[in-house]
Amino acid sequence: MLDYNYLKEKLNTEHIGRSFIQFESLQSAAKKARIISPHSPNGMVVYTDTQWENKTKRDKVWFSPQGGVYISIILDLKVKKDYCSLLTLLGGTALYHTLKELGVTPILKWPNDVLIDDKKIGAVFVDNITCDYTERYILSINLNIGINRELFNGNLDSPAISLAEIYNSDIVTEDIIAMLLNQTDGLIADCFTKKNCQMIYEPWEQYISQFDNQVRLRKYGNKKWMECTIIGFNNSGELGFIQSNGVTDIIDPKKYEAIMIKESIK
Repeated sequence: MLDYNYLKEKLNTEHIGRSFIQFESLQSAAKKARIISPHSPNGMVVYTDTQWENKTKRDKVWFSPQGGVYISIILDLKVKKDYCSLLTLLGGTALYHTLKELGVTPILKWPNDVLIDDKKIGAVFVDNITCDYTERYILSINLNIGINRELFNGNLDSPAISLAEIYNSDIVTEDIIAMLLNQTDGLIADCFTKKNCQMIYEPWEQYISQFDNQVRLRKYGNKKWMECTIIGFNNSGELGFIQSNGVTDIIDPKKYEAIMIKESIK
């Protein structure tokens, strides 16, 4: 379990992490956060050492044994618009800058993965709940600090890496979580208070630009791929594209499979 008093001393946030609840094990930090969200203050953090079920909206499983950071942040942004996509980008950018602070250079792979050397080290998930006619959000961030590699066998659908494998100093989990919460709080202030979201988009745009903004898309269940050009993020954090016939649309990760044009199709 974390030393919250130590962690709290490291925080320079206004809301995030000022209320904090932790568990040795949960079915899912996000599910717990969703349940308590209507009666929780803005910025409440739910943390667990392990999760025994953590599925994305497409029923993919994030492997969650001891050695990872699994946090869900309850956000009451007083907004009515759907900002799930924007907050997913924000969470990834917060994790990106946290790792950079540690001297590690990650890559953000749209829509929600954080990679090092083409191996997954973290991921971001966002859910929302309507409360008093406004949207509350559950921003969940998972980071592999030092999961035993032997536990990976047969549990992952893509290569993974832990921070312990590439970080040469002692890892203090409380320090890393405080850095992550500070980054998240700062980005929320920039984007939702100061109305300047460009810093959120930049690390994601770096990844997309490597492929000249070219992408292949197909709807789930379809066999045919279509080649499209990325036209950037809108104010809600949704990624737009244009087809060869000039038709434009938004890439909804729940509806479309997307791969960059230089990646091979299996």
